[in-house]
Amino acid sequence: MGRESLDTNILLRLYLKDIPAQFELAKRLVEAPGKKFTISDTAIIEYVFVLERHYGFTRDQIAEMVTALMSRGNFYCNRTVFPSAIELYRRNQALSFEDCYLAEIARIQEATPLWTFDKALAQKCPVAQELK
Repeated sequence: MGRESLDTNILLRLYLKDIPAQFELAKRLVEAPGKKFTISDTAIIEYVFVLERHYGFTRDQIAEMVTALMSRGNFYCNRTVFPSAIELYRRNQALSFEDCYLAEIARIQEATPLWTFDKALAQKCPVAQELK
């Protein structure tokens, strides 16, 4: 059996448990024996965005939730970039998670500098450089 994919809404219901019926369906799906799931970078970025901006979770809480997601044995995601991106996000209140992700992708792929017009990103992230 191959892998299946999970949408951001499944992740949110699974970890927030805010809609009980959907939580139970999501739980049953991800805990089914032999099931493996791919979680795209986009789904994780959207997950963080929604947790922060819609639900008001702190960066530390979000970091714990993303770490928990990545630690599931049957979830396959980008474990190269997300641990360092979530740590950069946790440490730098001025940066969005999207910016942290972009910076870590640039660093890992040795595609630096990451050119930006974003002053905060250029000041807080060593791989970013402001285009003036």
